[in-house]
Amino acid sequence: MTASQARDVLRQRADSVNTVSADAQVVLTRPDGQSVQLDAVLVMSGHGWMHLRAWKLGNAVLDLTIKPDGVWLMLPPGEATANATTAPTTGPLDRPGVGRQIAGMWDLLFADQFWREPEDSDVVIEDATSFDFRRASKDGLFECVVDKRTLTPSVYRLFDSNGVPQFSLELDKYASINGISWPMKIVARQAGLGGDSLSAGTIEVDLGTVELNTDLPDGAFVPPGRARKLP
Repeated sequence: MTASQARDVLRQRADSVNTVSADAQVVLTRPDGQSVQLDAVLVMSGHGWMHLRAWKLGNAVLDLTIKPDGVWLMLPPGEATANATTAPTTGPLDRPGVGRQIAGMWDLLFADQFWREPEDSDVVIEDATSFDFRRASKDGLFECVVDKRTLTPSVYRLFDSNGVPQFSLELDKYASINGISWPMKIVARQAGLGGDSLSAGTIEVDLGTVELNTDLPDGAFVPPGRARKLP
């Protein structure tokens, strides 16, 4: 199959998904290597709408809400200052535009827009097992590696204009849900300051029961009061 044919298949597959809801296990790893496992739910709806909420012993400790008008994040205790909205900040999550970049990465799970871009906007590097699609954007460079055998994306990466890694979204353990291939394991990685992978934080999501194209409850995308809007 050519890269152009692979693009057509991926676009048609993405077009077939309107909503996602799932229960999950989340492992949140801090930059210092400490991790915590959480119970979670994930809901998504088309472009620009995603909500991941996680609990520990019945208490909500992590919330990532993405909407077209911004990204809100609530971290576990100890990950944010007492007044995170106004306190001075210096971490990777406080870079200008970081909210838009995070939203763009998660939105790639609904990748039909990615594949709708004109073919000539991509540079394709092909080997025996994969297609590597690369595309310039206002945020830098997007890269998507697609497995040739299954025609499923294995990783999306975002680099800044200087080629420094910013985020990656790794997709694995695909299952057929109502005839649609969907990743059951998602790992989101954020590079540290300067793209230092050693100071990166990760959110690893292992999905349980997944439902595609069902109605979502009212208020599914309302961020909690303790969440702060990312720049």
